Amino acid sequence: MDLSLAIMDADRLSAINDVHGSEVGDAVVRSISTPGVGTFRTSDLFALWDGGQFAALFSNALPAGVALALEKL
Repeated sequence: MDLSLAIMDADRLSAINDVHGSEVGDAVVRSISTPGVGTFRTSDLFALWDGGQFAALFSNALPAGVALALEKL
């Protein structure tokens, strides 16, 4: 089985939390997560990794398909 892993970083999320508070930071995380879940196949895994980082795990996907899914996000 082929696996691809992408780690993505939400730029300046720490600064948003510092200036506007964690409630606004959480809203930013949700605004990223919602389209992420809808963009990928049900067999893919999309999750909050650490702080402002997200991970996407793709199984049995060709590199071009993974790249397309990430571009859509």
